[in-house]
Amino acid sequence: MRLIPVRSGHPAHILILAMVVLMGAAALRFEISQHGGSGQIRPAGLPFDTAGLRVDQTNPRWLMEDSGKARYLTGPTGQFDLNPNATVSTVQDLWRNDVTGMNDYAAAFDAVVANGHNFVRLWRWETSAWGTSAQFASNTHWRVPISQMPWRLVDSWLDVRTGTEVPVGVYDLASFNQTYFDRLRAVVLSAVKKGLTPSVMLFEGNENQSKIVLGFTHPMLAGNNINGVSCDTNSDAHCEETHTLADATITSYQDAYVRKVIDALNDIDGYIYEIVNETGFDNVTWQNRVADLITQYELQDGRQSHPIWMSHWGAASRQPPSNRYLFENAHVHIVAPAGREYETNPPHNHGNKRVNVVFHDTDHAGYGNGVVTVDWPWKAFTRGISPLYLDCPHGYCRREPDSDRPLIRRAMAQTLAFANRINLKDMTVATGYKIIDSSYGLYQTCAEYLMYMPKDGRNKINLESCKPEDFFSVEYFEPKTGATISGGRVRGGATRSFDPPGSNPMVVYLKSLSDDESERYTDESG
Repeated sequence: MRLIPVRSGHPAHILILAMVVLMGAAALRFEISQHGGSGQIRPAGLPFDTAGLRVDQTNPRWLMEDSGKARYLTGPTGQFDLNPNATVSTVQDLWRNDVTGMNDYAAAFDAVVANGHNFVRLWRWETSAWGTSAQFASNTHWRVPISQMPWRLVDSWLDVRTGTEVPVGVYDLASFNQTYFDRLRAVVLSAVKKGLTPSVMLFEGNENQSKIVLGFTHPMLAGNNINGVSCDTNSDAHCEETHTLADATITSYQDAYVRKVIDALNDIDGYIYEIVNETGFDNVTWQNRVADLITQYELQDGRQSHPIWMSHWGAASRQPPSNRYLFENAHVHIVAPAGREYETNPPHNHGNKRVNVVFHDTDHAGYGNGVVTVDWPWKAFTRGISPLYLDCPHGYCRREPDSDRPLIRRAMAQTLAFANRINLKDMTVATGYKIIDSSYGLYQTCAEYLMYMPKDGRNKINLESCKPEDFFSVEYFEPKTGATISGGRVRGGATRSFDPPGSNPMVVYLKSLSDDESERYTDESG
């Protein structure tokens, strides 16, 4: 850490110390990149050989890589507490009462990989300090360095109204902080290098929308910029107005910021744009405009396109009437809908909507306080949904029992292992009971069948459309123990019944056999 004295131009004329937190050289090393525009940087030695992502037109439930392989995503979705954060990271250093905290991206991404996951959500905070009045009074409020905002820091002042001395940055909204974008690029590349698919959050709404949160450090609040911008038109000390189209000047600064992010990242394959976290349903018009800006800008000057994700969120009084505005949205490629049913009995992803790549983000799909069980990842996966988990160990955001959290995490990894093993691109969701009568399953007719059985008992897979001389290997997998048991082989030409050993939930996997392979199995057809 380095402390730099900044003399304030604020009327209080207070001399403060603004902390400029530098990333350790051991974590990220930089070299000039010849890919893309000037001024870009990349971690040294990183090859640009990761797969691009796009929605496949033949099986629109999944993102597809350039190779044609479907990419199913699962991983952590929330920022939890002090750094180093072992499950997910923010682009800015984030802490509450530990002012020496710095993000350890290597440790965070290694932890995600070690958990067997392939997705990480990269947060970006719009304000440098936020929290309740009580948190400010006890100096346990959330904070990021005032130097780690997208705009150039030109001055600062010290706010003492909360009972705690809070540094507040003053910014030139017409001039970017290149260090921020260099840092963003390095973090995204670091995640991609480790085989993760990061989502890049462009805007964040929690500290703007929630009225229990103090948002006096927002760069677009009057007094916090030298450009004469004032976002708080209703004088409630928040900047929720920035997530609307009410002020053309603010919109123009946001447009420039989005284009700057794209210029910093566009030559990198394998990441996703998240428009905003936790903004209201009444801000959809603004979100659609941001999505259109990304799409249009990436179509220019030889840039490549990246998927765009829109999330649900809204306080109790601001809930959308349905998920239709997400599923029928022509502006985005991925949606995270709302509904408690996603926790216990996820809807089948029929693949027949305008948007069919579906994330279940447990932070928000349950209307802000969702709770899932240990078999939720398997239910989501076999219904054509990617499970993203708020894996929070702390009291203010913990939802599942501590004993369940590692089991949920392990089940997510198990589903990813199967997704990578099967030919997911050509598998459809069993949307009823005709083909897979547990109603949790994926299949490619006469090639592969994957059935999840949430309860003990006997379930059936319909192989009537396959020839009687066709054979399928049978594999039983027990998520609770991780044990795999051979079930021999079955013939096609009829509906086959399966009753795996034991009483725990089970996975049944059938794969077609060649004549040579078939001879190695015992015929269990009945």
